[in-house]
Amino acid sequence: MLRTILFLVLLMSLSNCSISKRVKAHEKLLAATAQSDAEPPEKLDVLATSLVQMMHEGLQFVNPKKGLKFVERYGEANQESIYKILDEVGEWQDGLNTLQTIAYSASLLTKPYARDLIDLFPKFKRKYDQIVFVYNLNRKLQGTLSDWGLKK
Repeated sequence: MLRTILFLVLLMSLSNCSISKRVKAHEKLLAATAQSDAEPPEKLDVLATSLVQMMHEGLQFVNPKKGLKFVERYGEANQESIYKILDEVGEWQDGLNTLQTIAYSASLLTKPYARDLIDLFPKFKRKYDQIVFVYNLNRKLQGTLSDWGLKK
């Protein structure tokens, strides 16, 4: 099951498709994972791999509007599955003793996606914070200029 899911993630990374197709691929992957009988750590691996892939894809967009649209659609389409997976992982972790929790947390650092998450998150956040700032500034300027134009 996990190999199939990881294979699907690999296919997503190799395909150069539209925003809708990319989001749909992530949605299918995460919905199948959330509904599967896989163990919570395996589900977390799939979720983290999908997030890393989404960040890579989001950073590849040259047009900031398209990038923002992709990220927003990803979040909207996958929110339920992401929360379900995170809830299951949280419940599973609650059943671990302190030593097991520490060992599991340390093992996360050895996962293939760990380095990507650490490297990508600041770049991703910086890019999309800038886009949101510019977008909001542009809307405010348009509103101010149109109000000013109406008064004149």
